[in-house]
Order: sequence, then structure tokens, then C-alpha cells
Amino acid sequence: MAKEYYKVSNQCIEFDTDAFTMTVTMHNDNFTVVSIQKMDEHGFNGQYLTFKGSMYKSMANAANPAVVASMSEQDRRQLDHIPSIADVDTFNEMKQSALDYLQTIS
Repeated sequence: MAKEYYKVSNQCIEFDTDAFTMTVTMHNDNFTVVSIQKMDEHGFNGQYLTFKGSMYKSMANAANPAVVASMSEQDRRQLDHIPSIADVDTFNEMKQSALDYLQTIS
């Protein structure tokens, strides 16, 4: 397959289905992260498929007005953090921003 990119709130995630890695990056005023997790094939597939399943379930719920109306206020606030599909440029910009910050504090 190759690489897939997702954005969740202020994070970008790269799933590399060939190397079985998940890279998470974010940078804002309070928190800077560049995290690469290498997994075996089964662990990676579990993480990757669980993420995608949760994402599509959340997207389906958010698109259904009857479901949204029946949600508690707390559950409705969580809809702001539904993952979306991103691209390599968005991921690389966020990763570079985090790396630039980390290099300046060293």
C-alpha cells in the first residue's frame, strides 16, 4: 500500500503500511512531539485498523443529525477531534515545525 496521512486536532499521523511504522507529529505553544513507533505486522495492523474503524465510525455519527441530537454534550465536544485524511505536505510541515523547535532548544 504505502503511506497514509491523517490529521487529528493539532496532530498529524503517518501510517507506513510497508515498514509497519506509525509516526505522530505535532507542535504548538505547549507541546512538541515527533514519535515513531515500529511494530510487528500484527501489532501494526491492529493499531492501523482500529484507528481507521474509529475514524469512519465517528465520521458516520457526525454526519447523522439524529445521532448527534441524541449525544450528550461531552460526546458532542469529542466530535471536534474526528480524524480527517491529510496529505504528505501537511504532515511534513508539522514534522518540520516540531523538528525546528527541538533543534533550537538543544
